[in-house]
Amino acid sequence: MSLTVTALLLAVLSLVLMLNQLFKISLIVATIAMIFDALDGALARLWSVESPTGAVADTVTDVFLYLLVPVTWWWARGIVGWVLFIYFVAGLYRLLRFTKNGYVTLNNRQYYQGYPVYCCYIIVASELLSIRPYPLEWLLIIVLSVLMVSRLPFPKQSLSQYSLGLTVFTLVVMLGNYV
Repeated sequence: MSLTVTALLLAVLSLVLMLNQLFKISLIVATIAMIFDALDGALARLWSVESPTGAVADTVTDVFLYLLVPVTWWWARGIVGWVLFIYFVAGLYRLLRFTKNGYVTLNNRQYYQGYPVYCCYIIVASELLSIRPYPLEWLLIIVLSVLMVSRLPFPKQSLSQYSLGLTVFTLVVMLGNYV
């Protein structure tokens, strides 16, 4: 639970930094929060200390880390409010559905039902490498929102796969020329 609380505090700090237009520092803090977020669930399962309270705390952390921080980032980039509202509501629905139902198992493999909310950082990473917003950036966010609420199965990432993606994102944040 202490890892979850640490991730939540870092996510809130990242949001505050984002609101103060300290974008690069905010994304670095968000990256550290993502590490704690990835470890909390994995270690809770490993040590058999999963709890309903921990699941709720993890969902609250995810709201800050994977919904509010990206929405603030996109707002600063000029994305219109209705697109951000759709993304936020879709992401919230996706998180609540996962909290209630968990993973879907198909052929002895675990899947997410709908696109995982943490994948929003793929768009943020690609934006960091561009100097100005994409002409259809808003459309990408809408497509991501639709995929999150869909019932399509997306394979659950292992901790090592998640870590690799996080490492690439960290490098992009450090090298990004937008912020």
